[in-house]
Amino acid sequence: MMHSLLASRWFGKIDRRWLAAVPALIVLFVYLPALQNGLVWDDVTFLSDMPLYRNPALLVETLRQPFVISPNYFRPLALLTFIEELRLGGLNPTIFHLTNILLHALNTGLVAILACYLWSAEGDDARSAWLAVGAGLIYGLHPALVEGVTFISSRFDLLLTAFLLLALVADITLRQHPVARALTVGLAFLLAALTKEMAVAFAVVLPLWHLATRGRRLGPLSQFWHSLRQSGDLITYGALLAGGGVYLYVRIVSLHYLLLPLAGIPTGGPLQHLLLVARSLAEYGVLIVWPFTTLTPIHYSTLPIPTDDPAAWASLVAVLALVAGLVALVRKAPRSGWLAVAGTLSLLPVINILPLDLTGGAFIAERFLLFPLTLFSLAAVPLLRPLAAWKSRPSSIGGVLGQMLPPLWLAASVLIIQTVLPFWRSDLTLWEWGGRRAPLSSVPFTNLARLYSEQGDPEAGLEAAQRATDLDPTSGMAWNNTGLALFYLGRYTEAQAAFEKATILQPGNALFWNNLAGTLMEQGQWQEAEHVLLDESLRRDPNQPLAHLNLGAVYLQLDRPDLATQHLQEALRLLPPDQTAKAEDMLARAKEPARWLRLGDLLLDEGDADGALQAF
Repeated sequence: MMHSLLASRWFGKIDRRWLAAVPALIVLFVYLPALQNGLVWDDVTFLSDMPLYRNPALLVETLRQPFVISPNYFRPLALLTFIEELRLGGLNPTIFHLTNILLHALNTGLVAILACYLWSAEGDDARSAWLAVGAGLIYGLHPALVEGVTFISSRFDLLLTAFLLLALVADITLRQHPVARALTVGLAFLLAALTKEMAVAFAVVLPLWHLATRGRRLGPLSQFWHSLRQSGDLITYGALLAGGGVYLYVRIVSLHYLLLPLAGIPTGGPLQHLLLVARSLAEYGVLIVWPFTTLTPIHYSTLPIPTDDPAAWASLVAVLALVAGLVALVRKAPRSGWLAVAGTLSLLPVINILPLDLTGGAFIAERFLLFPLTLFSLAAVPLLRPLAAWKSRPSSIGGVLGQMLPPLWLAASVLIIQTVLPFWRSDLTLWEWGGRRAPLSSVPFTNLARLYSEQGDPEAGLEAAQRATDLDPTSGMAWNNTGLALFYLGRYTEAQAAFEKATILQPGNALFWNNLAGTLMEQGQWQEAEHVLLDESLRRDPNQPLAHLNLGAVYLQLDRPDLATQHLQEALRLLPPDQTAKAEDMLARAKEPARWLRLGDLLLDEGDADGALQAF
């Protein structure tokens, strides 16, 4: 009894501004093992393989371009964080992981702050403190967010969540200062939009947030309009609209288009599309309610959704039940109800109403839950009330369960987090896990093919690549990695055919053309390789470092040290610092006097006396 009294007094004395530190510090500690993880999946593509983000001279060009994963991704603000980290620590993954963990801890703290403001009107400061800490922990330790924290490329979602939570904090704390509130919310929304396109859902979330936090009821339009003006919410909506307008202006000026018509994942006919949307929403629901056995890097489904798929129809029924449940919850507990509705509608951009740009049969991604789960966590705060009343002994089985379930949930969450984090340690551990969790998706085996080949086992690489092409014959990357395995096995003619298949499927991929040129070089077809590198690979991506490296090798073979030097210097500028040894060696060979003497003779034979003199 004495311990209960002391704890109550201690929580009652906590300044709300510091209360958020409790769950934030716990989350920080739980995720510290992620600092040992490396670069995986898309991290390697845009941080290591792409030179744009490592070269300060390309900064302005980089920020005005779409993100490399898709021409419809315009995310300059998040990219700035990566560029600064590359400047400070190079490709050391620790700094990237630390930033992600700190952002997640910040978001956890912001959820706790919002919970404290939302549920502090009950008159018991100690009780409110428990509820706020609990809400922060439910969010910060939710297992469905592991991908969002430990996958460096989830920075976009983490930063988006931070800005939108700051907008909500400003909205609820600055209500006595309507102009300051509107400006802060509008600015935070603009920053979120410059981080990730999913911010558009905030335009729906904010009015629902106001219904939840103001106790406002939907009534006659004139009365509702008067309420908006009197509360200052109308000014806030105007600022939100202005922020969106600024974002659209910056996007169009930078990209010269709003959206490109990309195919995305296959949706099929209208009924199949409806089933896909229902299946997507239901899959997110399962992850939210039961994340303990459902985590995977690839959430796979046959696409388009077959109309005779029982799981798809069950998902549609579940969505209808969800709608009915939300209506009932809004009537019974309006605050939690509207928060749950807001959380559900915040998923609109990622439930394939517009098809997502995912591959290998994936139709959702766990990292997309980072912001929606903040709203669901706040909606779930009343479920923590029995725990907040731990001083009193429960008189029923329901009361006992109410006090036991939250700690058990959190303990299980920590266990799952510690179990899953090592799977994200490297590409190899990630995709071996992915192959077990999603054996019908081509993505894990496509990546394993490359990894096995690069690590000295091209036979295993070829086996994985063939499995990937069997699962998805239309995957350009699967055929490219088939070519890599065959290349490492010395089967250059077959490798050439595989790379040609990859370029047919994805003609815009400069790397595939570079790899095709590599097989031509191995077969002594130097002029053909030069043509592919110049007219195909570098035409599509002038900053492709491997194409410049290979072109340097071609020109060395053709006794053109002048052209070789030009491309090798470009390769040195673009390659990661730890991958420049080969370029440096070839550049040294390009300086050999004999090569320049032969070039001089060649130019004399062609009648270029001035060029020959420079070569001599």
